[in-house]
Amino acid sequence: MPDKKRFLRHLPPLLALSAALGSGLHAEPQQALAPDARVRVQSDWIEGGGWREGRIADATRCLMIRLDKPTDAGYNRIALLALNRLQQRTDSGKWDEVDVGALLAREPTGCRDERGG
Repeated sequence: MPDKKRFLRHLPPLLALSAALGSGLHAEPQQALAPDARVRVQSDWIEGGGWREGRIADATRCLMIRLDKPTDAGYNRIALLALNRLQQRTDSGKWDEVDVGALLAREPTGCRDERGG
């Protein structure tokens, strides 16, 4: 039964690949973030490193988060590019993770680099 042994030897990597591909299907945001949607963010650019709540700002070019409370440095908006994590509040009050990389990939080219847009 050499074929069965070969199959069993390749089964764990195939299962791992299948799980990775399956979980990747849920990484995309289920829907586009609407202007004024309730979100919370984590960013290395915000002092303290904890969650900061805000809303999606109605930006004409690059997606921005309007923070409920300004940072210690006085900033009240943060660009998608500067985020480590982003979560959107659902109607039930739960926070759902949003794939920042997937959102960033949809942004215009100038919004995807540090020069901004």
